[in-house]
Amino acid sequence: GDEQLGVAYNNIEFELEHWHYDVFKGVGPFGIEFLFNFQSDIDGFIASVAIPLEASLPSIEFEMQAPCYLSDMAFKERLVGEYDLKVLEVEVRLEGDKLIMEPTGQPPYELTPLRGTMYKIDVLDGYKVEFEIDPAGKGKATAIMAIQPQGALRGERK
Repeated sequence: GDEQLGVAYNNIEFELEHWHYDVFKGVGPFGIEFLFNFQSDIDGFIASVAIPLEASLPSIEFEMQAPCYLSDMAFKERLVGEYDLKVLEVEVRLEGDKLIMEPTGQPPYELTPLRGTMYKIDVLDGYKVEFEIDPAGKGKATAIMAIQPQGALRGERK
């Protein structure tokens, strides 16, 4: 199709064209041009974009934010439950507005929103959990995938 990648910043729109590698050139009103340098995380997802908005200053970096729904209480309530990962069981619960995961025999870990249906464990670098949501039912999580540097474990809701 004729779709064009673009950016909107304070009601100023830029059409983006690929420049090189992860850098795109943005052309805005009156021919204003900026280079947008996208940075990916270790998993290959866009984590930030750096833009030299002021020539006399270093580029300003904008970090990708997690989708708002991952922090929504109603959404988090759909994830609460016990999951059987065969080698261990995991309890997911709410403590106030915090989503907590506690694997059997381990301390509880707070889950921080990341992307999609994925949360990260801040105190454990490279550790994440991703929930599988049942679209046909009440939208509750049906399974959890514990992702760690050594691999991933999947577990069904009990």
